[in-house]
Amino acid sequence: MMRSVLILLALGTASAQNDFLSALSPCPASCQITGADSINWTSYSTLEELQYCNGTMLLDFALYNPLDDPDTDVKLYTCNAEDAVATTSQAELGATCSFPVPREIAFDLSWSNALASTNDSMDILPAVSRLSDWASDAGSCNKSIMFSHANGIVAGMQIGLGLDHKMVAAKVIKPLIKELKDKSYQQAMIQSCGSTGRLNFGMVVSSASGLPDIQRAVRSWSDAQCVPGLDKTKKAWLMETIATSSPDLETPSSSNSNNANSSVPLRLLPRADCRIIRVVSGDSCASLASACGISGNQFMSYNTKNNLCATLAVGQPVCCSSGTLPDIRPRPNQNGDCAPYTVVSGDYCAKIAASNSLTIEELLRFNTKTWAWTGCDNLLLGIRMCLSEGYPPMPAPVSNAVCGPQVPGTTNPNLPTLGLDLSTLNPCKLNACCNKWGQCGTTSEFCTRSTAASGNPGTSLPGQNGCISNCGMDIVNNGNPPSEFISVAYFSAWNYDRGCLRMTPNQIDKTKYTHVHYAFADITPDFRVDISQYPWQFEDFKQLSGIKRIISFGGWSFSTEVDTYPIFREGVTDANRLEFARQVSSFVLAHNLDGVDFDWEYPGAPDIPGIPAGGKNDGANYLRFLQMVRSFLPPEKSVSIAAPASYWYLLGFHPIKDLAPVINYMIYMTYDLHGQWDYGNKWASSGCPTGNCLRSHINMTETMNALVMITKAGMPSNKVIVGISSYGRSFKMAQAGCTDNFCPFTGPASGALPGSCTQTAGYIAQAEIDEIYATNPSARQLYFGPADSQVLVYNNTEWVAYMSDLNKSNRVKKYQGLNFGGVSDWAVDLQSEGSSRVAPTIPPSPPPCPSRFETLEVLDLQRDTIPGRCMSQYLIGGLLIALRRALDRYATLMNNGYDSKFKVYADYIRGSLQTQLDTFLAQNAPRYFDCTKYGEVVVCNNDPSELQGTIRWTLRDRAGFESAIAEKGIPANWYVLGERYRQGGFCGRNEQCMVNHVGYPVPANGVQVPDPKESISKGLQSLRTIESGLDTSFSAAEIGLLNVDPADVVDGAEIPVFMVEEAIKGMEQVVETAEDIEEEKRKQMILGFITALLFFIPVAGHAASLAGLTALATVLKVITATGSAAYTTYEVVNEPESAIFAILGALTGIRGSQGFKNAASARRNMSTREIDALSGAFKGRLGFMGSLKSRATSCSS
Repeated sequence: MMRSVLILLALGTASAQNDFLSALSPCPASCQITGADSINWTSYSTLEELQYCNGTMLLDFALYNPLDDPDTDVKLYTCNAEDAVATTSQAELGATCSFPVPREIAFDLSWSNALASTNDSMDILPAVSRLSDWASDAGSCNKSIMFSHANGIVAGMQIGLGLDHKMVAAKVIKPLIKELKDKSYQQAMIQSCGSTGRLNFGMVVSSASGLPDIQRAVRSWSDAQCVPGLDKTKKAWLMETIATSSPDLETPSSSNSNNANSSVPLRLLPRADCRIIRVVSGDSCASLASACGISGNQFMSYNTKNNLCATLAVGQPVCCSSGTLPDIRPRPNQNGDCAPYTVVSGDYCAKIAASNSLTIEELLRFNTKTWAWTGCDNLLLGIRMCLSEGYPPMPAPVSNAVCGPQVPGTTNPNLPTLGLDLSTLNPCKLNACCNKWGQCGTTSEFCTRSTAASGNPGTSLPGQNGCISNCGMDIVNNGNPPSEFISVAYFSAWNYDRGCLRMTPNQIDKTKYTHVHYAFADITPDFRVDISQYPWQFEDFKQLSGIKRIISFGGWSFSTEVDTYPIFREGVTDANRLEFARQVSSFVLAHNLDGVDFDWEYPGAPDIPGIPAGGKNDGANYLRFLQMVRSFLPPEKSVSIAAPASYWYLLGFHPIKDLAPVINYMIYMTYDLHGQWDYGNKWASSGCPTGNCLRSHINMTETMNALVMITKAGMPSNKVIVGISSYGRSFKMAQAGCTDNFCPFTGPASGALPGSCTQTAGYIAQAEIDEIYATNPSARQLYFGPADSQVLVYNNTEWVAYMSDLNKSNRVKKYQGLNFGGVSDWAVDLQSEGSSRVAPTIPPSPPPCPSRFETLEVLDLQRDTIPGRCMSQYLIGGLLIALRRALDRYATLMNNGYDSKFKVYADYIRGSLQTQLDTFLAQNAPRYFDCTKYGEVVVCNNDPSELQGTIRWTLRDRAGFESAIAEKGIPANWYVLGERYRQGGFCGRNEQCMVNHVGYPVPANGVQVPDPKESISKGLQSLRTIESGLDTSFSAAEIGLLNVDPADVVDGAEIPVFMVEEAIKGMEQVVETAEDIEEEKRKQMILGFITALLFFIPVAGHAASLAGLTALATVLKVITATGSAAYTTYEVVNEPESAIFAILGALTGIRGSQGFKNAASARRNMSTREIDALSGAFKGRLGFMGSLKSRATSCSS
């Protein structure tokens, strides 16, 4: 949770992978980056978005779609021209712009509302200057319309394509800029009109609110019409000679090119097609004849259509020579795709149709399936439409689209396919809603599905944004209730830093809460747990009973302060994940806590003030870390995380569905939805572009939106613990008496009155709110229904939103009815004054023992330099390192070497079996068998001195035999009665004869030697528990907080540590070429393996050990006699009352300080027999440790 928070609830453009992040910058992408083609600029869908950027922007949009018409959409393409506009290279330009004809042109100037000073007029200059820069670029000669926006001022311009744009910029716009500087105009307009659209020019500049009027003015010039003047007009204010061009004459290529956005220069064709010219606005038959360079009579003879002059349409081709009009109708592509066309700013359906010899009816018919096509009355810039029959094209990419088919780089390998649903392409992360503009979000403006009257995909009704995928505002994934509806109390351990409103964990009302989260334990840069700041609070917390005790790490301050923010980021990486997870899980196990909670705020966040942006892999690394922690803890220990109720910051946790199987629950922070950080943030509050509107931090509408978001993202509702608050967010009202949610608050720093105890402006405890209401005569309570929030107003301008007890109760019932997992209250220590206890005085610690040693042997080399008070601490560290290294070798062996070594062992056992059977029968055969030779009864004897022949064996006492042989470790399923050929005596001539024993016990096929792998594997968790206890003890010893005699830790841990070390050595000594080793060495190697298993198996605990030990006893009897060293070891570890079982039971059962005490006591009481049963090397290690431990009794410093 947070002492201070930064949250954005729902963002329109939220893709951390995009180069352009409108969620972080209020301005669009730079023109220098996007280039001169406006189709690559940032797209806005409202006029309001323009006011968020204080820079200078170029704008482009559909000229014939009125911006103030509620029945049409707004789609603005814009780039940031603060530095310079993009330029067009000569290679991009080609040779299409030529202006060989000079003309003298008169320009009229109109103006209105002179300003008070010339300084005020400076605001309108940037917008005009940027249009001058744009016109100066040679590439603009192919485009006639452009707009700009700067400092709340908008300028619009139309330059006929027959005018030299660069010359207009130099000779017309530059003098206008000087005039604006000198005369302080508030509005100004310059125009030269009355000719055709080829030679028209106009520019108007006004306030941004007048953008629709400016659009109409530019549209008039595009239609070759003059615009009425402003308050004052000066005719022929400027006379200039401007270079102009003759109109291009065209003839289509013989291939009927489908690129309807380009024209083809005049060339003669062998067929009888005429040369053509296209009609522009303002043209007449006379102007067209003049443009063709022919007489009116000639023009009419080439164009014989009835009523032609009265029906001329912009874009329509007419003949300038004899011949017939060429067929310029676009053709479908060979693969069935339609002929595509991308709408530009001056387009409208009639113009597009006339330019391609089509009718409007045909355009409508061709585009019934086209993405974002809403018909001719709402034709937007950038629409990619069809000019022929065929499959519709992929829509044009939009540079800042983050979802849907218009994300840059999106391809569709399945086109042409009429049935393909393009809306499924590039879905939003978190399964958020994608609207038709390609933006992700979670509120109604993103999630409401609607379709325009045309019925086309990618459209909506006017004024709506049209959800295209993952639509809907319903809570999902909530079919199953939790097994228990839990109530979590966060306890802030630092509450003793306050002068009042203090609390200790033992004062928490356990009848109200099922879980308490201790906030927060610290993490050191080397990933060890540190609870030294408030040790008495932690000790009280540990002693709680009847409530789940969860240790929590992180919080806002820890996650964002300069000295601690790297710890989470680095701790979850591949290099540190294992150590971090091991330290945390060890701490939980050592203190016998009920679970662990992580509150990282926030993985991958790119905009936390004062620290570098998060990494793109933070979320994935966090998931792997949580998976590792989960694997280290037993199932009864919970793992949980805290997550923000903000689409922007929740993106760092994507994909949420992958977290669900790992964690027991998620604390969902549905509070701090608003706060002082909203000031100046355009995304923070709907309908409040300045951000600083009075809004409740626990707004219920936004909370429900957030619950929809988290369940749609893949988290089951029964794992979501919904946040409630025991504090208020306060603001200083900008205007007394203005209390509703559109009233402003002051900023950017909080001016709110701090609470008497919390002493934090903008954050006030429930107890402080209650006190103000009870004691301040000016205090009055309000209730905001839609937000479901109480508000306290006092001292005229203090405004605090909060939850009353009844509000909390109602919310709990609501969440329970929706099958959420529970509620989480931040924070229990803010509710009322809890403790008069004085924080205990911690006595000064002795000088630290800062050294660490890589091995016990290195420690031994420096024993004479080590203070006696430090020796036990260093021994704990040495045992910890030794155990970790042994466990790492153990894990490697079990994963990569155990099976092959066991095979050697099993093969040896199987190979020894016949010898063991022969030995037993040599001594005991007559007791159980009858024998005959050549039909005569003989005494059963397998003596090899028998010369030759066949001896037939009959098992007389099966039960007795099976019982007796089983005592030797040979079960009945290991042998069968078969034939046994043995060499007999010498028959003469130095030849050895063979004796055939029939019905004789021989090894069965496929004897299965018991594999104790499963039994020893069960010991891993127990060994990890011992490791975690050592780890925690070592960390506590280093900071002077070890609450047990360090000698107890050393004595209690040395036996299991050395058992593991010796077991690993024994197992590693087994080699796969054992058959090449002489028999006695091979036998000793196998006995070493068995001894290793004997050391491993008891770690799993007595119950789990029985099967494994019984199996080993069987094998031991096969290859060695009772009384041998290995068999004695077996007898010792098989005794439930042995010291070894007592030591292991203490360390894996009780745990913590008492566990080490009990283990140490058992170690010190080991009998001589038990110690002698250990291997020589093992006893040597104990002697080595004894010499080091003797140093710990010294008082030297």
